[in-house]
Amino acid sequence: MIDIVNGDTDQTLHHGNAVGERQTLISGSAVVGAAKAFNEKLAARQAGGISQEPLSASYTYVAPKTFALYDVEGRASVSPYEYHNYPAYAYAAQSAILEVDTDTGKVRVLEVVCAHDLGRVINPHVVEGQLEGSCSMGIGYALSEEMPVTQGRR
Repeated sequence: MIDIVNGDTDQTLHHGNAVGERQTLISGSAVVGAAKAFNEKLAARQAGGISQEPLSASYTYVAPKTFALYDVEGRASVSPYEYHNYPAYAYAAQSAILEVDTDTGKVRVLEVVCAHDLGRVINPHVVEGQLEGSCSMGIGYALSEEMPVTQGRR
C-alpha cells in the first residue's frame, strides 16, 4: 500500500510554483527517492535484517536553489556550478512557415516546427498538449496581440 499526500499544504514543504516540467522534476525526484529508500528496507528484510512488520519509507526532495535572470546579486552568491535559473529546465526552439499577402498584410501559418530537449517523456499526450499550447500562444502573441513599446521598453 502506498500513501500519497496530495494537496494538503499542512503536510508538504513550500516548493514555489508547480509548473510543467519543473513539477515533474520535483515530484518525480521525491517519488524516486522514496522508492529507493523502500527498496533498501525491502532488501534488508529479505536478507533477514528486518522483522515482518509493515514497511514504510519517506523521502523529501529539495530542488536546487534557483534565481531569476534579473537577480544578479542572487546569481553571484553561488558558484557557476550551483547556479540554476528558473523556470527553464529545458531548451526549446520553434519555427513557423508562413504565407504573407504583401498587399493586405494577412498572415497565414502553414506549419510550425518544434525542437525541444525533453529528456525522458513521462506522458507523451501532456507533452504534445504543452507544445501545441505554447506554439498557439506564440502565434497569438506574434500575430494578434499588441504590446506597445517606447525605446524598447513597455
